[in-house]
Amino acid sequence: MTVIAPEGVRLTGDVLRGIGWADAVDAAGMNSPEIDARWLAEFTSERPLRRPRGGSAEFDAEVARLYRKAVLAGLTPREAIAALHGVDAQTAGKWITEAKRNGLIGSLTEERSRALRELGEG
Repeated sequence: MTVIAPEGVRLTGDVLRGIGWADAVDAAGMNSPEIDARWLAEFTSERPLRRPRGGSAEFDAEVARLYRKAVLAGLTPREAIAALHGVDAQTAGKWITEAKRNGLIGSLTEERSRALRELGEG
């Protein structure tokens, strides 16, 4: 996807962060869980995610990281994680619920802020 600034508008990080990516993808006719997953995979180097029996803190942290990436990209985290890792949305939802219960995922607003902070540190 290419971003072209309107005449007289200077593209800055703030402007780019303000773009509603989900709306832009939808407008471009590219909105589907499979396309979301491919797009998410292009800026990640994901290995297949498999929940260990009984779960683990490391697994929950990985789910939280993917959740923040999806939020930052304007994608639905549950659907993006499901499509990216070849599980159904219900399974991805259970992973997210578990990570939330274990304190690794906060509200959507908190996670968007956290993702932006992490992006600035990277």
